[in-house]
This record gives sequence, structure tokens and C-alpha cells, in this order.
Amino acid sequence: MLYNNFGKEILDEQAARKIVESAILYTINFDLLTPPYDSLKEISLEEMKSIVDSYTLKTGKRLGFRFQADKVEE
Repeated sequence: MLYNNFGKEILDEQAARKIVESAILYTINFDLLTPPYDSLKEISLEEMKSIVDSYTLKTGKRLGFRFQADKVEE
């Protein structure tokens, strides 16, 4: 671990620089596993629809309850 005493160290200009440099180096070395752009730049409408359909948000359903505003009795 590079920063195993992070909470107790004093943050000065040198320490801040080291943190930023470490973050930049990590970002540069982080290799995402993506296919070549040329193989994915065009897809059919049917492929797009199937992708969108597979990412639908699943929500819970409440059964037997009706939601309505409370009636204020005067």
C-alpha cells in the first residue's frame, strides 16, 4: 500500500503532488478491455433494441394498495 498511514500524514505540497502523480500513473496504466472501435461503430437497429431491452429497470410492484392523497377534514 502506498498510503497506509493516509489519515495521520500531513498534506503538504509534496504529498499532494505525489497523490496526483500516483493517480495519473494509475489512470495511464489502467487498460480497459474493449474491442476495437472499428468492429463496434455500426450496429443494426435490432441489435440496439435488444441491448436496450436487456437493460430495463426492474421495479417492485405493490399489490393490494391504492395510493392517494390524504383527505384533510375541517
